[in-house]
Amino acid sequence: MDLTIFTEGAGGSGKRWFVGKSDIFLDTKTFLDDCWREFYLEDEYQKPNHEAVYKNWVKAFDDYGSEGSPMEIESGYCFCNVGEKGSFTVYVLNESDLRKK
Repeated sequence: MDLTIFTEGAGGSGKRWFVGKSDIFLDTKTFLDDCWREFYLEDEYQKPNHEAVYKNWVKAFDDYGSEGSPMEIESGYCFCNVGEKGSFTVYVLNESDLRKK
């Protein structure tokens, strides 16, 4: 995972977060600039200050066992607790923090 979108809800109809593995970006400004280009955000939103970007933790999952996935998918990445086994830091830009043009 380098740069991706996390969504909440079936079919991506809920909240969205733009997420990138923090160790591949020079800083939060670089992450924000890359998001802006990759996801064509300038078409819909005013570009925020890089301070809108925050750090969080994610981890990969590939099997939920007999209980099944709470998101009804078999594998992927999800936010998790700080320092959880197998986790890594990411930069996050919450779509709900962006102002529409």
